[in-house]
Formats: sequence, structure tokens, C-alpha cells
Amino acid sequence: MRITPFGRPMALAFAIACAVVFASTIATAQTWVHPGIVVSPQQLLATRTAYQNGDLTVGNQVNKAMASSYGSTTYAVQGYYPGGISQCGANSNPNHGCQAADNDSNAAYVQALLWYLTGNQTYANNAMNIMNAWASFQGYAGTNGLSCPSGTDCSNGPLQSGWDAEKWPRAAEILYYGRTSSGASSGWSSTGFTNFKNMLINVYQPVIQNGSGVNGNWDMSMIDGTMQIAVLTENRTLLNQARTMWLGRVPDLFYLNAIDGSSHAASPRGNPSWFGQSIFNSSTENVNQETCRDLTHTEDSISSTMMAAETDWIQGGELYTDTNNSSETGAQVKAEDRIVGALNLIAG
Repeated sequence: MRITPFGRPMALAFAIACAVVFASTIATAQTWVHPGIVVSPQQLLATRTAYQNGDLTVGNQVNKAMASSYGSTTYAVQGYYPGGISQCGANSNPNHGCQAADNDSNAAYVQALLWYLTGNQTYANNAMNIMNAWASFQGYAGTNGLSCPSGTDCSNGPLQSGWDAEKWPRAAEILYYGRTSSGASSGWSSTGFTNFKNMLINVYQPVIQNGSGVNGNWDMSMIDGTMQIAVLTENRTLLNQARTMWLGRVPDLFYLNAIDGSSHAASPRGNPSWFGQSIFNSSTENVNQETCRDLTHTEDSISSTMMAAETDWIQGGELYTDTNNSSETGAQVKAEDRIVGALNLIAG
């Protein structure tokens, strides 16, 4: 598995830097908030205000972004594999267009953020160039009806699709709906925006919208990506589907003794391995489905779980506080209790 080092940390860094509490109204009909993926308009604005006012914490993060390869004003689009169909195998073998997707989606998000924060049009132009180039992407071999060449491992295509879908919509949201402090738009045309949305709908959505039934990091990446596409495309049905998937997967990923008893909750799809974890009691409270595998994959699933829940909250949802967990004694537990417990365990 290839690790994408910048997408999640950048999201968390900016989310932490701009942590602003604001009221969320739950409405009976979906009212879309834009930009509204992972971070809200209020959080984005608070971050920009802090940056412009010389806040050192935010300024240090922005400076790191500017100094990174993804935030370079001379960033060059890497693009997909020649022919429009990339090939991704286990352990990055083969790696035909996969690292390029990581890099370009990371860069698109960072460049969009930097444009919003600084008002520098070069960043907007770079982000537009990246996403306009990927609007003609056809997908990953072995997914969505695309054949895998004989003798080639295409098993990571679905996972790569999840990873990409966790970043592309975030970048597009900020670039299209965001405005600089002077009120200027990025200049991304409605045609370019529509072409990119259609690519997400036709290439990524069919691959990720039903999850995988494999490991938690796979499914949560797909659920997060599905929710992000739903918000960008204002697809209420898809948003509700992502919410249902999230609610079904969280109990299976994060063990809670008071609710689950002597075994972890059943997976709503597939039968993911717990990698040797066999003891489920108070002594193993809060273990994750992949804790005994390694902490990297565990962190991936927690990160995607939280990003999806943040987006849901911004869009008026209540995944964090869902109480569809009950024990024989009638104990009620919020979904966030499982997540916080998992965070506390891994923090040790």
C-alpha cells in the first residue's frame, strides 16, 4: 500500500488551526452548504482572517504549504497514465498513474486552499489546470468495467479511487464556491466545473458508492469520498446513502465492550479480518479492526471516519451523535463515543 502523506495531515492541520464552533441547524430538507466538505465556510473564513492578522499557528501551516512541492507556484500537472486508464496494484506494483493521482489531487487541494487564503491567482490557475486535465480521466483498470491487462495486478484500483475521491471534491468546492477576501472568484468556468463533476460522477462514484467489504481503511475512504461527491454534486440520495454506510461501518470498526460484549459487531458487508485480534472484553476496549495489523491503516480509517462525519455535520447531519447502538441493558452510546475511544487508545 502506498501512503498519501499530505492529503489527510493538511486537512487536519487546517481543521485544527481553524477550529471554530458554530451552530448547525438540522433541517427536514437538505440545504446545501458550500464550500462544505471537511471544513465549513465559517472555518475557512476564520483561518483566512487569522492568517491575515498574523496568527503564528496558522501562518506556520500556510508557510509549510507554500514551501511544499504541492504548494509550489510552479507545480506541473503530472496527469493520468497515457491513454486515460491508470493501473494500480498492491504494494504499488504496478504504479502506472497512481502516484500521479496522489500528487495531483494533493496539489489541487493545497493550491485551492492557498488561493483562498492569500488571494494569489497563480494558485487558482494551478488548481484549475490540474482539475481540467483530470476531467478526461477514464478510471482505474479493473474498476467500473475497465479491463485489467493480462498479468497485471489491478487490485488497488478501488482503494485508489477512494483516496482520490477524498481530495478532488474538496479542491473543487473551494475553487468554485470560494471567494478571496476582496470577493473575487477563482475564474473557474462553469463548463470546467461541470466537466470535472461529471468525471467524478461517471468514473469514481460507481466504484466507491457501495463500499468494498474489505478493510476499514478501504471502506471509510470510499464512504468519505462518496459523501464528498454527494455534496459537490448536490445529490441528496447519495448523501443519505453515505450516511447509512457510515452508520453501518462505525460499530464494526471500533469495538465497545458495553455494547458489543464478547465479540466485535458484525460487518454490514463482507467479513474483514481482525488480524489476529481474538480477545474482546474490557481489557481490549476501543481496539480497531486493523489495530493488530498496524497503526497506519488504523489511522487511515479513523481519519476518513472523522472527515466524513465533519462533512455530514456541516451539511446539517448528526452522525457523531447517532445513538443507534444499544445493549441488552438498554445502554445508549453515541457514534462519537466509539471514535473518541479509538483516538484515546491509539494516542497511547
